[in-house]
Amino acid sequence: MIDLDEYKMNPCKLSPIPYWKARTFKIPNNISVIHDEEYNLSPSSSSSDTLYFRLKHNLKSVELIPLDKMFEYGNVDVTSISDLKEIVSIINKSYRDIQVDLEQVISWTKLKVFNENLWIFIIHKNTQKPVGLGIAEWDKEVAEGMLEWIQVLPEYRGRKLGEAIVTKLLANLANHVDFVTVSGQVKIRQSLKNFIVNVDLKEKIYGILYQRDKIY
Repeated sequence: MIDLDEYKMNPCKLSPIPYWKARTFKIPNNISVIHDEEYNLSPSSSSSDTLYFRLKHNLKSVELIPLDKMFEYGNVDVTSISDLKEIVSIINKSYRDIQVDLEQVISWTKLKVFNENLWIFIIHKNTQKPVGLGIAEWDKEVAEGMLEWIQVLPEYRGRKLGEAIVTKLLANLANHVDFVTVSGQVKIRQSLKNFIVNVDLKEKIYGILYQRDKIY
């Protein structure tokens, strides 16, 4: 069991996942999670490694990135099947290896860390269609915010919309939590470095986590 006070001091070092998930999730026996500080660069030939990042933002400085005039923010209506289907569409168009369905998205609204004010779209003013999505969560026990989904449709990338979503969610969380975490997979360290620079995480503590899968 993770100690809550220790987790708050350095969540990225202590756990690869948020506290509320760590309390119930058991890492499978064939997987070990290794922090960057303890990582062995010569892994066993009987294992394969996948690199993940986890970042912490202390919310001491959050600068909103302005949207291009052709876009605006919109709140997701979580009671609207149409809006939830738009979320499914945006996520599935944004990834080749990750696909979700409507049932999964609905299940996220049942989680104890769900907050409808942390589900946002970026809307194209001309079409009134969502082109970007941001979903964050709020753990009131820990006073932690978590960025869960940040997506922009491929044809609208390169316009700083993803960065705008991140800073908007950070601002929405700033008055409610002590810190915000975000995690995801990176293929090389440079990708992590670029992520930090692009999102401008000035008050950052980051850990690089390795999921080591044993090959039998």
